Amino acid sequence: MSAAERGGYARVTSLASDVTARCETCVKLRAAERDKEEAGDLSAATDCRVLLRRHAAECRVAGEGAAS
Repeated sequence: MSAAERGGYARVTSLASDVTARCETCVKLRAAERDKEEAGDLSAATDCRVLLRRHAAECRVAGEGAAS
């Protein structure tokens, strides 16, 4: 049984940069992740990656999750 079937989020190993560049939320999360990582706040950077994966499960631009 997949994570999505158990009520969790679909596993997203990576999102193409051309896809994330078209979604405002993806862009903001990627920028926040980069900023936190550069500042040495690895916990906050991890939080951003988790939020990006959760968002990707429903991102209509990425074609993941929710139907259009």
